[in-house]
Amino acid sequence: MLTIALSKGRILDDTLPLLAEAGIVPTENPDKSRKLIIPTTQADVRLLIVRATDVPTYVEHGAADLGVAGKDVLMEYGGQGLYEPLDLRIARCKLMTAGKVGAPEPKGRRRVATKFVNIAKRYYAEQGRQVDIIKLYGSMELAPLIGLADKIIDVVDTGNTLRANGLEPGFHRGHHLPADRQQGFDENAARPHPGFDRYPAQGSGISTPRLIHPRDLWLRPSIRVIANFLRCPREWTGSLGRLSICH
Repeated sequence: MLTIALSKGRILDDTLPLLAEAGIVPTENPDKSRKLIIPTTQADVRLLIVRATDVPTYVEHGAADLGVAGKDVLMEYGGQGLYEPLDLRIARCKLMTAGKVGAPEPKGRRRVATKFVNIAKRYYAEQGRQVDIIKLYGSMELAPLIGLADKIIDVVDTGNTLRANGLEPGFHRGHHLPADRQQGFDENAARPHPGFDRYPAQGSGISTPRLIHPRDLWLRPSIRVIANFLRCPREWTGSLGRLSICH
């Protein structure tokens, strides 16, 4: 039995069509069903519906063979036991800093609100800057508006919510770079920030969902087949239906 961990929301909505092209279709609508383990039209494949932040944990510890998780979630998780064979190029968004429009730089230590605490700590440590990290779980845009924080670090799709709340990116390059080649930029200087592909990109970094699995399971044929299919489904000539999936 092959278990694929997914989370509800945009990632699930964009992943299901890819799986459908591989002949993997849930027998129940995951958005309407209360079941957390959902069979599929492939007798040897099932879907595990979990929180987005829990997908890496289920995969790393073997409760799921494969998972689809956003790069932001993987960066925050920081697990060393995962392998990312494929960027699915779906649900694209940006991980960036933002603050109030025209707000001056704080004189003392900067306060940054985010749910990506580990990413924020690594990012500012690499810059040699001391900041106070404030952990929030949602509605990040409120923090600068009511004086809780000077900046936020969050995932941004269209940027409409930022603009509606009077916020702007810390730095904006005006174009998007591919996830596997992205560069970041220092907030206060228009120059590349070394190694920034691992950290929040000020308006240029792209966070896309990745297919992940435990490192020691890559030799399993079924995982290689599905990864190869999702990489280029329209050129696929194999058959998942005849594939024997087993531990």
